[in-house]
Amino acid sequence: LLRLVNGKDRHALFRTAVAYCDSPHRAPKVFIGESKGILLERPDSRGVRGLRFPYERMFLPQGSRKPLSRMSGEEKAAFSHRSIALKKFAKWFLNIRKR
Repeated sequence: LLRLVNGKDRHALFRTAVAYCDSPHRAPKVFIGESKGILLERPDSRGVRGLRFPYERMFLPQGSRKPLSRMSGEEKAAFSHRSIALKKFAKWFLNIRKR
């Protein structure tokens, strides 16, 4: 991946979509989570805490001073495109369940 972006714009965006549909007669409700940042020049080789995905070693989220590979699980959740999408879904779902 890093060879593909060598000498090019290194801005990156990871996006997750979570969809929910409770009836075949309704359009699904879609929740999007995005994580913006940049790709590092080379993969981080220092702290690799709870590494789940290879891109964590090369992605520096916008607003962070360290790559995902050096973050705790709790820190990663603040930047996680999956977590953002699921939190949006959970908030919406819990709100409609109250009705």
